[in-house]
Amino acid sequence: MAESSIGPGPLDQWGRTLLDLARTALDQEAAALAQAAQAVAERLAAGGRLLTFGAGHSWCLAAELCSRAGGLPGVVAMSLADLGPARDQWLQLADSGPERDLALAAPLLAHHRVTAGDVLIVVSNSGRNQAVVELARLAHQSGCLVVALVARAHLAAVASRHPSGTKLTAWADLVLDNHGRPGDAAVEVAPGRWAGASSTMVGALLLQLLDCAVVSLLAGRDGFDTLRSANLDPGPAERPGRGPA
Repeated sequence: MAESSIGPGPLDQWGRTLLDLARTALDQEAAALAQAAQAVAERLAAGGRLLTFGAGHSWCLAAELCSRAGGLPGVVAMSLADLGPARDQWLQLADSGPERDLALAAPLLAHHRVTAGDVLIVVSNSGRNQAVVELARLAHQSGCLVVALVARAHLAAVASRHPSGTKLTAWADLVLDNHGRPGDAAVEVAPGRWAGASSTMVGALLLQLLDCAVVSLLAGRDGFDTLRSANLDPGPAERPGRGPA
């Protein structure tokens, strides 16, 4: 085993590289976030649902808005694993085969009963794979509002794998960019050796900002509330048999 010689200097440098990407995304995606928040809030106010989708590690971001403290209630995080067969989650993350299967998109939309009034956030760094593109295409054509979260630099560097030659952004009503580099790994820890995938960290920031903006737009509506952490003890108003303090 190699002897450890990593000190605070490289860690600080690598951390700043990742944080700089987050700051770039925050600065450059603010207008797109505001536009997306308005569109999502309007759909939800009209009775639509918010669904999310991601394959591979993009599933981390599909899950980010689902049942989170401070988040919107009722968010449905879709996964190709919903269609089976059941297997260990690490294998689901390691296998890119399902997201290249065009035939899985329509059954997944049907399984979750996605309709024209809904919102679908599709997360894909490259935006190139068959199931991802087909899912967005079918949802968009049905009238569902499609929001794509991609790495535009990665998307531009690769060819589509969809039979139409289109990529995810072709079927998105709104696009958010995580500003990651092609291949996702953002930190050159040694010459030619890259690590530090940025898409999850920056994507989570963008999605949580979207959540904050949508919540702020819906906060005044009767009956609307955000989710509360299940790991907080109930307050006085929430304890059985007791009214507000």
